[in-house]
Parts: sequence; structure tokens; C-alpha cells
Amino acid sequence: MSEAHAFINFLQKPEVAALNSDYVSYANGNLASQQFMQRAILEDKAIYPDDATMQRLYTINAHDPKTERLMNRLWIRIKIGR
Repeated sequence: MSEAHAFINFLQKPEVAALNSDYVSYANGNLASQQFMQRAILEDKAIYPDDATMQRLYTINAHDPKTERLMNRLWIRIKIGR
């Protein structure tokens, strides 16, 4: 195993992931780490949104290149006022 893989494995240990989340006030994807995290982080709705908030969230899908070009051109026209 490379050093990079060993480092990634280390960061994914629940205790380490919890320390990192506590330090940067940012969620992580390691469910097992939650038992080691500060309650203030876990209860902060800006970091871990509640179910009601999650229902209102959405993702933005990628567009095909032709649509992306059109959107960029339209946005540029808006920015320059033409």
C-alpha cells in the first residue's frame, strides 16, 4: 500500500474524522465518527441539516456542452448589458 493510501485510511478512522470535523466545523461522511464528535457540531443545522431542510435541498445537474455554451453566452450578455 502506498503512503497516500495509508494516509487516506488514517483520515477515515472514526476518531480522526471526528477530530477533523470538530476542528474545521464541517461535516464528514463517516457515520461511525459521530459518536466521537462534539455535540455542538452535530446539532448545528448549518453543518448537519435536519430532515425538513434536507427535503428543500436540491442538486444542480450537469448540462451538455451545447447548453453550457448557451448559458455562458447569455450570462456574459447579462453582465455586459447587451
